[in-house]
Amino acid sequence: MIPDMIRRQRATEATLRKYRERALDWRGRTSCVHMARYHLRQMGHRPPPMLDAVLPEGRIAPLEMRLGDLAVVRGTHGLDAILLHAGNEALGWPEDGSRIVPMIVHE
Repeated sequence: MIPDMIRRQRATEATLRKYRERALDWRGRTSCVHMARYHLRQMGHRPPPMLDAVLPEGRIAPLEMRLGDLAVVRGTHGLDAILLHAGNEALGWPEDGSRIVPMIVHE
């Protein structure tokens, strides 16, 4: 059995390899939802079609987040965003959607 932190590290690295340089593109299957589903599969989960069943309603405090955790944060235009915790930063697409960058969460 693979230790939890090694599993998290491998899954996070695989997710970042796939999505880090991609621009946000809903039609091209490159969005925070697609990234979260891919990451959950890399972590060994089988995510259902609707991620609401997997992502908890209760928030994890930023200081309690571990490598590979996903955070749902308030986004713009009425849409929430899903960020990937990658060590000391939470990564996601900015409004311009150019590529994944470290995000500052104000919640």
